[in-house]
Amino acid sequence: MRILRVLGVAVALLGVIGCSSSGPADESTWNEARGKDGVGMLDGKRFTVDVSEMGKSGSEKENLEFHGGRFHSDACDPYGFATGAYSSTKNGDVITFRAATESATEGHIDWRGMIRGESIEGAYTWTKKGQKPIEYTYRGQRAP
Repeated sequence: MRILRVLGVAVALLGVIGCSSSGPADESTWNEARGKDGVGMLDGKRFTVDVSEMGKSGSEKENLEFHGGRFHSDACDPYGFATGAYSSTKNGDVITFRAATESATEGHIDWRGMIRGESIEGAYTWTKKGQKPIEYTYRGQRAP
Protein backbone atom coordinates (compact mmCIF):
# COMPACT_ATOMS: atom_id res chain seq x y z
CA MET A 1 0.00 0.00 0.00
CA ARG A 2 2.73 2.46 0.95
CA ILE A 3 4.55 1.84 -2.34
CA LEU A 4 1.35 2.55 -4.29
CA ARG A 5 0.87 5.84 -2.41
CA VAL A 6 4.49 6.87 -3.06
CA LEU A 7 4.13 5.99 -6.76
CA GLY A 8 0.88 7.93 -6.96
CA VAL A 9 2.49 11.02 -5.42
CA ALA A 10 5.48 10.73 -7.77
CA VAL A 11 3.24 10.51 -10.83
CA ALA A 12 1.21 13.52 -9.65
CA LEU A 13 4.36 15.58 -9.07
CA LEU A 14 5.74 14.73 -12.51
CA GLY A 15 2.51 15.97 -14.01
CA VAL A 16 2.71 19.34 -12.26
CA ILE A 17 5.71 20.61 -14.24
CA GLY A 18 5.28 19.10 -17.68
CA CYS A 19 2.60 17.07 -19.42
CA SER A 20 1.52 16.02 -22.82
CA SER A 21 -0.64 18.54 -24.55
CA SER A 22 -4.29 17.98 -25.32
CA GLY A 23 -5.01 21.57 -26.38
CA PRO A 24 -6.07 24.60 -24.40
CA ALA A 25 -9.33 24.56 -22.46
CA ASP A 26 -10.61 27.38 -24.67
CA GLU A 27 -9.51 25.84 -27.95
CA SER A 28 -11.94 27.79 -30.16
CA THR A 29 -10.80 31.08 -28.59
CA TRP A 30 -7.17 30.05 -29.06
CA ASN A 31 -7.70 29.03 -32.69
CA GLU A 32 -9.36 32.36 -33.36
CA ALA A 33 -6.46 34.21 -31.64
CA ARG A 34 -3.94 32.34 -33.81
CA GLY A 35 -5.58 33.89 -36.85
CA LYS A 36 -5.30 37.43 -35.45
CA ASP A 37 -1.56 37.94 -35.03
CA GLY A 38 -0.74 41.59 -34.79
CA VAL A 39 -2.95 42.43 -31.79
CA GLY A 40 -0.03 42.29 -29.34
CA MET A 41 3.68 42.97 -29.88
CA LEU A 42 4.61 39.34 -29.12
CA ASP A 43 2.03 37.78 -31.43
CA GLY A 44 3.37 34.99 -33.61
CA LYS A 45 6.24 34.21 -31.23
CA ARG A 46 6.76 30.77 -29.69
CA PHE A 47 9.40 29.81 -27.13
CA THR A 48 10.67 26.49 -25.81
CA VAL A 49 11.63 26.87 -22.17
CA ASP A 50 13.07 24.83 -19.31
CA VAL A 51 10.82 25.16 -16.25
CA SER A 52 11.94 24.52 -12.66
CA GLU A 53 10.07 24.74 -9.40
CA MET A 54 11.89 27.26 -7.20
CA GLY A 55 14.09 25.54 -4.64
CA LYS A 56 14.04 22.16 -6.42
CA SER A 57 16.42 20.56 -8.87
CA GLY A 58 15.50 19.38 -12.34
CA SER A 59 13.49 20.94 -15.11
CA GLU A 60 10.92 20.12 -17.74
CA LYS A 61 10.39 21.44 -21.28
CA GLU A 62 7.39 23.62 -22.01
CA ASN A 63 6.21 25.71 -24.97
CA LEU A 64 4.93 29.27 -24.55
CA GLU A 65 3.02 30.93 -27.40
CA PHE A 66 1.59 34.37 -28.16
CA HIS A 67 -1.21 34.92 -30.69
CA GLY A 68 -3.99 37.48 -31.11
CA GLY A 69 -3.15 39.22 -27.84
CA ARG A 70 -3.35 35.90 -25.94
CA PHE A 71 -0.79 33.73 -24.14
CA HIS A 72 -0.71 29.91 -24.01
CA SER A 73 1.39 27.33 -22.15
CA ASP A 74 1.04 23.80 -23.54
CA ALA A 75 2.07 22.13 -20.25
CA CYS A 76 -1.00 23.66 -18.58
CA ASP A 77 -3.47 22.12 -21.04
CA PRO A 78 -4.01 18.86 -19.12
CA TYR A 79 -5.02 20.95 -16.07
CA GLY A 80 -7.73 22.78 -18.00
CA PHE A 81 -5.99 26.17 -18.09
CA ALA A 82 -7.37 28.51 -20.72
CA THR A 83 -5.28 30.94 -22.71
CA GLY A 84 -5.02 34.40 -21.17
CA ALA A 85 -4.73 37.94 -22.44
CA TYR A 86 -1.23 39.33 -22.15
CA SER A 87 0.16 42.82 -21.80
CA SER A 88 3.64 43.86 -22.88
CA THR A 89 5.93 46.87 -22.84
CA LYS A 90 9.16 47.56 -24.68
CA ASN A 91 12.13 49.40 -23.19
CA GLY A 92 15.12 49.47 -25.53
CA ASP A 93 15.77 45.90 -26.67
CA VAL A 94 13.81 44.31 -23.80
CA ILE A 95 10.13 43.37 -23.90
CA THR A 96 8.46 42.56 -20.59
CA PHE A 97 5.08 40.85 -20.41
CA ARG A 98 2.44 39.69 -17.97
CA ALA A 99 -0.37 37.22 -18.46
CA ALA A 100 -2.89 35.40 -16.31
CA THR A 101 -4.39 31.99 -17.04
CA GLU A 102 -7.30 30.31 -15.26
CA SER A 103 -8.58 26.77 -14.76
CA ALA A 104 -12.02 25.98 -13.34
CA THR A 105 -10.51 23.22 -11.19
CA GLU A 106 -6.79 24.01 -10.83
CA GLY A 107 -6.69 27.70 -9.93
CA HIS A 108 -4.84 30.68 -11.33
CA ILE A 109 -1.37 31.24 -12.80
CA ASP A 110 0.26 34.68 -12.87
CA TRP A 111 2.96 34.81 -15.58
CA ARG A 112 5.83 37.34 -15.74
CA GLY A 113 8.58 37.41 -18.31
CA MET A 114 11.27 39.27 -20.18
CA ILE A 115 12.34 38.78 -23.79
CA ARG A 116 15.63 40.02 -25.20
CA GLY A 117 16.31 39.05 -28.80
CA GLU A 118 15.61 35.33 -29.15
CA SER A 119 15.84 34.62 -25.38
CA ILE A 120 13.08 34.53 -22.79
CA GLU A 121 13.18 34.21 -19.01
CA GLY A 122 10.72 34.73 -16.24
CA ALA A 123 8.66 33.26 -13.46
CA TYR A 124 5.11 32.29 -12.67
CA THR A 125 3.05 31.67 -9.56
CA TRP A 126 0.45 28.90 -9.50
CA THR A 127 -2.23 29.56 -6.89
CA LYS A 128 -4.83 26.93 -6.07
CA LYS A 129 -7.48 27.11 -3.37
CA GLY A 130 -6.43 25.32 -0.19
CA GLN A 131 -2.72 25.16 -1.14
CA LYS A 132 0.29 27.40 -0.78
CA PRO A 133 1.25 29.16 -4.03
CA ILE A 134 3.98 27.39 -6.01
CA GLU A 135 6.69 29.47 -7.69
CA TYR A 136 8.38 28.41 -10.93
CA THR A 137 11.11 29.93 -13.06
CA TYR A 138 11.73 29.41 -16.77
CA ARG A 139 14.36 30.23 -19.35
CA GLY A 140 14.58 29.40 -23.03
CA GLN A 141 14.85 30.36 -26.68
CA ARG A 142 12.54 31.24 -29.51
CA ALA A 143 11.24 28.15 -31.29
CA PRO A 144 11.38 27.89 -35.09
